[in-house]
Amino acid sequence: MNRKILIIGGTRFVGPNLIKFLLNNKDKITVFSRGNNYNNLIDKRVSRIFGDRDVESDLKKLDGKFYDVVYDMCCYNLEQIKKLIPHIKTTSLVFFSTSAVYKKPTLFPLKENDITGEWSSFGDYGVNKRNVEKYLIKKGVETGFKISIIRPVYILGDNDYFDRENYYFSRLLKNEPILMPGCGQALIQFCFLEDVATALFTIPLNQKKQTEIVNLGSDEYISVIGFIELCAKISQKPTRIIKLNMTELGLDEERFYDGLYPFPNVSLILDNTIAKNVYHLSFTPLNIGLKNIYRKWKHTWNGEVIKSEKEKEILELSMYSHLSRS
Repeated sequence: MNRKILIIGGTRFVGPNLIKFLLNNKDKITVFSRGNNYNNLIDKRVSRIFGDRDVESDLKKLDGKFYDVVYDMCCYNLEQIKKLIPHIKTTSLVFFSTSAVYKKPTLFPLKENDITGEWSSFGDYGVNKRNVEKYLIKKGVETGFKISIIRPVYILGDNDYFDRENYYFSRLLKNEPILMPGCGQALIQFCFLEDVATALFTIPLNQKKQTEIVNLGSDEYISVIGFIELCAKISQKPTRIIKLNMTELGLDEERFYDGLYPFPNVSLILDNTIAKNVYHLSFTPLNIGLKNIYRKWKHTWNGEVIKSEKEKEILELSMYSHLSRS
């Protein structure tokens, strides 16, 4: 279609996969980013503008250029989007948001028109993304360009910079214990990398409404402990699960702790009706997608198990106390 596309960020994980769809569509792509260790993932046919979105003089490199679609893949706070908007000319802006924008609910699944707000499990991350959404919706009304807001759940896929699949598979293959917050009965939902990239490509291409908010999540959901057991089944390895007594450890089982475990014991399920019925998107079944990831991961894994100091400390304590129960 020879559209002109600008991607802000997009040099790791989701971005390179979106670029593949855009190149297949004959779009002309420009990536604005600082340039980092993920540069080798960017196709040579993609134009580059090197710059930091937090630096005004770098943003001026975008002045005077028109793009049919602008993808903002790395906006984390209100100040960043306010700085960017004056420097871009477009008719369509796609904001890569998050399911963390929702206010903690009592009922699931969460729909796009449900209340957004503070959810302590996600800290400032969700609140900041929510503020960006609100600003963009207002700005879209003022300027008339289309706004697409994409809210994915937990994403699984190759080259994930979050220690998710690798966390479980590496411990299973090394017969190492796996820490789990509390009972692990919270229900969680996933979306695979390829499905997210497909949605990012499809939604602005077919968008009819001036502002569109779309949840991305599979048709299935699973408990935290169930996900560990599914990883064990796929890798054909036995599990050694340590259910942490969070109270005695002084931890909150609904909060994230870097390097301790990938998913807290907090439910997160989105309604995907708009994605499926309006944009005719489909989602890879969890079992199939995870098997595909495992096959690729096993061939590239370096044999190491990454452990944080907190995990080492808890594992040592668990041998001598009642801080855990397996």
